[in-house]
Amino acid sequence: VYVKPRHWNPDKEEVRKNHRSSKSLNAKLDKKKDRARRVEAELSKFDKDSAKTIQERLKKQETGDFFDLAKKYEQELEDRDRVYAIKTLNVVLNKLEDFEGERSLPLKHIDTKYLERFEGFLKRKYDNRSTTINKNFEPIRAIIKKALENHLIHIDPFVNFEGAKRGKPKPKTKLSIDQIREIENFDFEKGSNLWHTRSYFMFSFYSGGIRFGDLCCLKWNDIKGDRLSYQMNKNDKVFTIELNDYQIEILELYKVNKKPDGFIFPILNNHKDYSD
Repeated sequence: VYVKPRHWNPDKEEVRKNHRSSKSLNAKLDKKKDRARRVEAELSKFDKDSAKTIQERLKKQETGDFFDLAKKYEQELEDRDRVYAIKTLNVVLNKLEDFEGERSLPLKHIDTKYLERFEGFLKRKYDNRSTTINKNFEPIRAIIKKALENHLIHIDPFVNFEGAKRGKPKPKTKLSIDQIREIENFDFEKGSNLWHTRSYFMFSFYSGGIRFGDLCCLKWNDIKGDRLSYQMNKNDKVFTIELNDYQIEILELYKVNKKPDGFIFPILNNHKDYSD
């Protein structure tokens, strides 16, 4: 904001009313002051709230900051109840903060070379493998897409970024049907850990292979009539399947302390909040 000296009030630090655009200019100044105060409050947590560092941070924000855009993206995820995606995003933001040394990253600094350096950092510092690294880049890619849509940047850094090289998938050991039958028919002591574990495994097997993380979170209100319907943690998609006799038989074993909003299997504590 620039005005002639005769239009400036040094005592009130604002544009005088004799300027034809005083209202809009003062509103603009107020926004800049508020932004400076927020930056000062954030930097003071790290004892870095000098005038110089505040100015540097404000300059970075004028060109668009990745972490600021990430906050807006997180809010969008919250509005859509994307719990698993929010957790992944926060993990990635913490790693980026570790890489940068602060929670500030001008969007203009993110190019293909930057992505390659961050990939190397994930390998060295966190010993991340290709699958985890590629998963970490998903929210970064989503935020960069929003930056492009809002014209904060004009070149997509992911265009020439190959990402973590995936090695050949390791062969997975599979149980035969006979082995599964042996597990199903084995005489475990009722109520023992192995007895419960067999129930969890068999229910997952007869449900088409429910992930253990989802199995832990299954609640009785996920049973709707003769169907099992729940939201998967990994991708937030709804999975639904008709219950068969084998599943129903296992469910009967856990109906003693049944509560509509309680967990089906005694893996998690019904009295503890796992929302975080």
